[in-house]
Amino acid sequence: MYCTIDDIAGAITRAELVNLSDDINSKDINEELINNIIQNNTDLINGYIRGKYSVPLINNTTKTICVNLSIYELRKRRETNDEEYRSYYDDSITLLESIADGTINFNTTETSKHIHVKDTSEQGVFSNAFRTFRGMKV
Repeated sequence: MYCTIDDIAGAITRAELVNLSDDINSKDINEELINNIIQNNTDLINGYIRGKYSVPLINNTTKTICVNLSIYELRKRRETNDEEYRSYYDDSITLLESIADGTINFNTTETSKHIHVKDTSEQGVFSNAFRTFRGMKV
């Protein structure tokens, strides 16, 4: 899997993670639920990148995408209408599409922490806000 419960807890508070996953009011994180969501998002990521790379492709980008998608799925379960996390979801899918179509290429011969963005227009493929994807420069 591309991320862990601890990775998600690093992006939101543990209290929020309990609130988003605890369906029986146990005051605990529902690890089984979260791990299922993480696995579903890992499968989704693999579906996008499988045509370009051997999977799993473990790096900061796939981890960040998985965290963002997982938080969105958890928040959606509670029907929270949060535009910020919806934009993280949309940006994650756009990034996966860019990886799949070759606009973004990973340098897999090195540490897999470097990605290269092919800018194909005057304004660029991505907005300046998207160039910093959830704290990671792309």
